[in-house]
Amino acid sequence: MDAALKQLRIMQFAMLGAVVLYVVIGEVVPHTVHPVNPIVFQALALAAAGTVFVLFFLRRMTLRRTQPAQGAPTLDNSAVARWRTGMILTLVLSEAIALYGLVLRMIGFSLSEAAPFYVAGFTLMLFLGPRKPSNEIG
Repeated sequence: MDAALKQLRIMQFAMLGAVVLYVVIGEVVPHTVHPVNPIVFQALALAAAGTVFVLFFLRRMTLRRTQPAQGAPTLDNSAVARWRTGMILTLVLSEAIALYGLVLRMIGFSLSEAAPFYVAGFTLMLFLGPRKPSNEIG
């Protein structure tokens, strides 16, 4: 269990670093300056909201079943695998939200318009990162 937790924390920090790189890339890479369609922003905002909903739904479904049984000190291998799956899904879906911000930035939206996506992805990864299953939803 501790090895899986360590691997997931390494993955979490790598993905947090990737979000920071998305911001840097979005600012360094030259953009085409042309009028942008606000419907694209609204569509990606809706996609991000849907991603957050799916993230919490899948997280709850996968992590609910990983609770140790009454009196059991540790989890069995299948419970650890479900826990890892839930944590990886959480990190990946959070990263996807940050990627929506990079997409917006690359198609010509301003940093202030893309920033909520970066912040949301980073924050979700930071606060919903890997913890021992006993601290999870139960």
